[in-house]
Amino acid sequence: MSLIRSIFVYGSLRPDDDSGMPWTKEACDGMNYCKAIVKDHCMYIDTYASVKSNKIGKQVIGYILTPKPETNWLNKLREYDRIEGYNATNKSRCLYDRQVVEAIKIATKEKVRCYIYIRNNASEIYEVPNGDWLHRDKSI
Repeated sequence: MSLIRSIFVYGSLRPDDDSGMPWTKEACDGMNYCKAIVKDHCMYIDTYASVKSNKIGKQVIGYILTPKPETNWLNKLREYDRIEGYNATNKSRCLYDRQVVEAIKIATKEKVRCYIYIRNNASEIYEVPNGDWLHRDKSI
């Protein structure tokens, strides 16, 4: 099994995020990115952007972030874990769970195994249209 060195981001960690969160720029610094989709997942608004798995026929649009050569990947992964409230040693206290998914680059159709933050206990009241954070209802 190869080491995973990419992360799929879909909400306020996207390089084109428009929510004004203070962590977006720093999270994307030192990373290359390309637009991608993750199939059979669905995005909702529940405090923050939240994605649930096992949603057959749905998709989430986001970006695959990969570290530039000068970027320390493990430091970036720790930073993402902190932002997403993920703690591998105490998963019962996590806001999101970090899992592995297969993302598909939109431009090339290349499949990439990467991390994603999942929140399977999120409310399903407000589904994000087309799974694209930039198309969410901003009045919520």
